[in-house]
Amino acid sequence: MSDTLQRNVYNLNSFDKSRKTLSPAEALALLHACRDQVIEDVCRVWQDKRTPLQDHLLLQADQSPTLETRNLYHAAQNILQHRSEVLVLALRKHFVEAFESQIRTSERGSNQAKAGGLSMELSLIDEDDFEQSLALNKAAARLRYDSVEELAALDQRIAALLRDPHAKEEGNPLGAKAICQAFLSACDQLEAEAKVKLVLLQQFDQQIARELPGIYQRTNQFLVGKEILPTIRVGLSTPKERSPRVNERHETGGGATTDNGQDLFALLQRLLAQSAGASVSTGGGMLGKLSTGGSNHVAASEHTISIPLLTQLQRGEAISTGGLDPALLHNGSVNILHDLRSSGMVANDNHVDAFTIDIVAMLFDYIFDDRSIPDKLKALIGRLQIPVLKVAMLDKQFFSKKSHPARRLLDEIAAASIGWCEEGEYNLNLYQQIDTIVQSILADFSDDVSLFASLLDSLQAFMQTQQINAETAVELSSQALEIAERKEIASVVVEDKIRQASSGKTLPEAIQTFLAGPWHQVLTHAFVETGEASPAWQVHLQTMHDLIWSVAAKRNTEDRLSLVVMLPDLLKHLREGMNSIQIDPREREIVFSKLVTCHADAVKAGLQYQQVVQNSPSLSAHDTADSVVEIANYTQTENESYDLSAVSDPDEPEDEHTACARNLKKGVWMSFLNEDGSERLARLSWISSLRGIYLFTNNQGLEALTIALPRLASRLRLGEAHILESSPLTERAVENLISNLQPGQ
Repeated sequence: MSDTLQRNVYNLNSFDKSRKTLSPAEALALLHACRDQVIEDVCRVWQDKRTPLQDHLLLQADQSPTLETRNLYHAAQNILQHRSEVLVLALRKHFVEAFESQIRTSERGSNQAKAGGLSMELSLIDEDDFEQSLALNKAAARLRYDSVEELAALDQRIAALLRDPHAKEEGNPLGAKAICQAFLSACDQLEAEAKVKLVLLQQFDQQIARELPGIYQRTNQFLVGKEILPTIRVGLSTPKERSPRVNERHETGGGATTDNGQDLFALLQRLLAQSAGASVSTGGGMLGKLSTGGSNHVAASEHTISIPLLTQLQRGEAISTGGLDPALLHNGSVNILHDLRSSGMVANDNHVDAFTIDIVAMLFDYIFDDRSIPDKLKALIGRLQIPVLKVAMLDKQFFSKKSHPARRLLDEIAAASIGWCEEGEYNLNLYQQIDTIVQSILADFSDDVSLFASLLDSLQAFMQTQQINAETAVELSSQALEIAERKEIASVVVEDKIRQASSGKTLPEAIQTFLAGPWHQVLTHAFVETGEASPAWQVHLQTMHDLIWSVAAKRNTEDRLSLVVMLPDLLKHLREGMNSIQIDPREREIVFSKLVTCHADAVKAGLQYQQVVQNSPSLSAHDTADSVVEIANYTQTENESYDLSAVSDPDEPEDEHTACARNLKKGVWMSFLNEDGSERLARLSWISSLRGIYLFTNNQGLEALTIALPRLASRLRLGEAHILESSPLTERAVENLISNLQPGQ
């Protein structure tokens, strides 16, 4: 194991440093003000839409082909006509209650939420509940998409007020899902039928959709006025016209929705078009390297990119169009998609293909810039540019669906690449595995995306086997580290126990030597092997107290009789303790022979004391009884507190770097700066529960590095260590793309 540095670990608070520092009470007041503003605006919009909505429901009922659906629309209309005020009051009530519950949960942490989640997973879900949950998620996703820019900023501001960087999206108590959930709870209070609630939820979603961005915009403006993350400009301007809803078709060709209903490809198209327009007008911008048309294009009307043409390029075949060199693609270290975009292979009027190439090109730009992926493996990933482009052209859900097999395969390859080097059998096998996958895609992928799923299964099976091997190696390292830690702590604890037990007592020299030597080893062994709560530790502690009592002067007949009674068990426990550390039998017999002498002296001293008491009128029987009680109460000790100076450093500051280190989770990768300026990537594989020591290893569970919290926090503070991104590669790439394309970026 490498050098043991020093101490415990971390937490991530990456909020804007320019924000105003608020007390908890001030933050809570702002949260309440935002809560009231949002729910009042939502209720107002719903009330304003009530009359036209009733007319709409009656029209829907008249046009319904079945009696069942007509009855559902009539029932929903009846609730709006006769119980609308009650519904609004219930909506407000449930929203406020859920908000307060969310705030309390954020203050306590997520343990309660996690426990609830486990219960849900293990319980059977009623069909109506499942359908309602599905409708809730869809409605919330649609509303969130309509307010994506405003909520992106509001999520961060609410997270800042909660002082919880993870309280975003569904964790935002003002979010779209919180509003929809409160509305459903309000419908429950009215005892509406399950299907009627779904009709009402659908109408609620449609009615507030256009108004919600403005509601969130005003909330953002309010918080900016209070100096809460004022530098975040997204969500402050007047909401622009949103893209059509998921069930509408786009003129640019087909809507591909996300898992939560968001048409991400359409969003990327819109942002890319806006950014390209700005780039043309200013002559720069991030899209400057993307072709915007011009003399270097082949006549647009003559050529349009096709899947068969891309397949030829993918397989290394020379193509007559565009003059692209397949060798560049085989090399994998160059973003060939930029050349493809400017080669004239895409018609100027084919906006879908053009945007798709631009988006995939920028995704690979991000991949090529990712420093956590070694260059040799990055080149393998780079060879997948054309196949990934084909997937994106064939299936626009590639951008929106995180579970898309092609995305998951890229993510798995990228995750497996972290920490890779050219040494070791595992790394050689990993390279061959990824190379085989790449070769299979280049040779076999035409238009069947299921190939990515089968290759993903193969890679995951390989990684699972490796994970087992790595965990075995980590287990060996962690056991050795834990034993060393426990020994260090045990030395402090045992010395403290011996000191407390012998304090204020005059012990024979032989007993002092025995406690400081063999019995110290016995107690240390028990502490290290079984812990403080174990029966063995407790028995050895009690044996020490019994031994100390047994060599004290026996001042009355009762004490002498007690000594005779306890001796067999005392000797047995002493023998078992010494056997546990495999003490030499001859040394053990010497201990017992000295103990016989000590016991004899204790009895003699007691008899002498008794004679003195009988001849001394000044020493009463009450005083003697008190003395006996004092000896008999030898097991009573105060609550212990250990001064473990070896694991504490009072000079280390408690700041965001300390918090960052303390909150690290197993599996996270970090980069450490070596003295020679090189970087070392290491994965957090184990955390000591005793002293907070962190064990980092390579991707095989080897080359262990141990470091404690203060030292790790110090390295974070000095910029000598940083945490690598843990989210999937393609997810980070898409988020980075959206961020870069946002207006004003």
